[in-house]
Amino acid sequence: MALILFGGFEMGNFNGEFSGVEVPVVVPTVGNGSNAIIAGGRSGAFQNRLNRNTYGAFADRTSFYFPVPLSEFFFQVALANNHVGKYCSADWQIIRWTKDATVLGGIWYRYAADVMEVYTGNFATLVGSFPAPPGNSVYWIFEIHLIVGASGLIEIRRDMNPVFTFSGNTKPGADIAVNVIDIGSANASVGEGTYHYIDDFVLTDPTGPAPLNSWPGGLRIACLMPNTDDGLNQWTPTPGPTHYTAVDELPPSETDYLTATSVDLEERFGLTDLPVTAQVVHAVKVIASAKKESANAPDKIAVGLNIGGTPYYSGDLLLLTTIAGAVKQWIGHPAGGPLSVADVNGAKLLLKSRG
Repeated sequence: MALILFGGFEMGNFNGEFSGVEVPVVVPTVGNGSNAIIAGGRSGAFQNRLNRNTYGAFADRTSFYFPVPLSEFFFQVALANNHVGKYCSADWQIIRWTKDATVLGGIWYRYAADVMEVYTGNFATLVGSFPAPPGNSVYWIFEIHLIVGASGLIEIRRDMNPVFTFSGNTKPGADIAVNVIDIGSANASVGEGTYHYIDDFVLTDPTGPAPLNSWPGGLRIACLMPNTDDGLNQWTPTPGPTHYTAVDELPPSETDYLTATSVDLEERFGLTDLPVTAQVVHAVKVIASAKKESANAPDKIAVGLNIGGTPYYSGDLLLLTTIAGAVKQWIGHPAGGPLSVADVNGAKLLLKSRG
């Protein structure tokens, strides 16, 4: 499996990027604070912003659901807090890992000592601490390597530098795997105007080939968008006459769109390039924000890429009657082997109506 999921909120909403039958779901929860996708971030155009409420640390949270429970994994997330000086203005639980509703461990920021404390159980057993990063709206890369078990392991890196290691019991109860990571608001006072920001998350496990079977190492997420019609444009644009301008906005809009009225109609678009700083591409994910109008065909969609003149499609993806993401992820080249920057910069986006 190796690379399991990745994202950076680059669709500009939760619904578009993380729904679908082939990827897990990233779910926002709102108490009486806020949880929104806004402009900015460590990379790309968007980031997730959390604000505290009166209900507690994780009442406002973003939850990362694994496709299957994992007893060992590596998780990366970019975090920032706009509190000036220390990371937060009071003690605050910011990260926890769970099996369903059972908390197996977590990280608690302590204001007086200015440290991040690491716990097993539901913040029950303190196993150590590491120096906290500053606030000041500066993004830092948080990576955790977790092995769940009586002889388990918790390793943590900050900006790819080791800051914490614990070897021992990381299985406080009967559960031997994790399937959710929650990130909380990390703000201490209601209405204080400070926010917790999230970007560039990656989940890997130790199976599969290197380098995606270990620490993600600060990977960045880039979003490429349609910028030209490429000669195979069989759907109907609204308003038209160009097709790519109906699908080139973020967040996705329902005021301009493409419609397929029969099965196996195709669309092909040119795409924007990767950032000039990109050196290596590990994986690609194609996302179509789409819905069906009825149970009649076409009621499914296939998404893909044309690379080097060869089309590569997903299988048929189910559609809902409300907008959701139809998603296909490839690790490396769809035909096998590595994927180059030139491959991606020359790729064409593909859509096909299915039923």
